[in-house]
Amino acid sequence: MWLIAAALALFVLLFGFPSVPVAPPEPPPVVAAVEEPEPVLEDPVEPIEAPTQCSDTDAEAGGLARRLSPIDAALGARHLFLEIGNCGSEPLPLEEVHFTGLDADGSGGELSLEVLGDAPVLAPGEWTGLTLDWRTNGRCERGTQRLVLHAGEAAVDVSSECMQLGGEYAAERDTTLTLTWPDA
Repeated sequence: MWLIAAALALFVLLFGFPSVPVAPPEPPPVVAAVEEPEPVLEDPVEPIEAPTQCSDTDAEAGGLARRLSPIDAALGARHLFLEIGNCGSEPLPLEEVHFTGLDADGSGGELSLEVLGDAPVLAPGEWTGLTLDWRTNGRCERGTQRLVLHAGEAAVDVSSECMQLGGEYAAERDTTLTLTWPDA
């Protein structure tokens, strides 16, 4: 046996290992870099209804008009983006603004309000934006169904579908609205 091993070793020393020809590896394919366009993110908030001018009804209602967006829902919070305008002939101070709410059964009253920023005084024909924020009560059919903004003697309904604002029977005790003026 050792004689066979010695013969093999001598053969390898004299002639080398037999080899199988191997083709060189092919280079990897060249891939041109393609730039992906950045995704266009759509704004989840629908645009505000924008009347082109104040109506006669607005002027008769104390000069207060409104434009509002649908309520933006976000995991337990609700946001209403609102613009109010002075359609009257006199300046309209907004520092005394407050809200009343009515439940489905007609009960309700003035809502608690936290104000952020300084309220402007609107000149005739001038508009300003504000945001209302509140915690949801989780159900459309309970809580405030009608929300009214009051500024001095003027009032305007700012209700929207499925507000989920306040409790079932006592809207004025369950929820604090946060009103944010543009300068806050």
